[in-house]
Amino acid sequence: MIVLSILAIVGSSFGVWVFRVIEKERFYSDVKNLEKTVSMCKKIAQIRQSDVFFVLLKSPEGIKYELKNFSLPMEKNLISKSSMKINEEEIKSLKIEFSPTGSIHPCPNLFFLSKSKKYSKEFNFKSQ
Repeated sequence: MIVLSILAIVGSSFGVWVFRVIEKERFYSDVKNLEKTVSMCKKIAQIRQSDVFFVLLKSPEGIKYELKNFSLPMEKNLISKSSMKINEEEIKSLKIEFSPTGSIHPCPNLFFLSKSKKYSKEFNFKSQ
């Protein structure tokens, strides 16, 4: 009986550890996908020679993005179950304009926080 209880404790501890590792890896890979998406927006603006609007929106599922100024608007979930902050204030939406000259307006430093608030990542639009 004691062996079974010890085995249950070890098993549950292992389960919690695996859950944390999965949450961490998913969060950082989602932010990495955001970096790739921002890079794509810059290239699209330069190729099309027109402004591209990138909108980040907070939803119950997490953070999603929309690309505007296209004949076919694009929308996709980006970072699951997380929040975004600018200057320690949580925000619900943010609209970024990518111009064909390479300028970005506004160009804030965003902080993304995981659902558990254990993992965070700073994101700067200019460095992408």
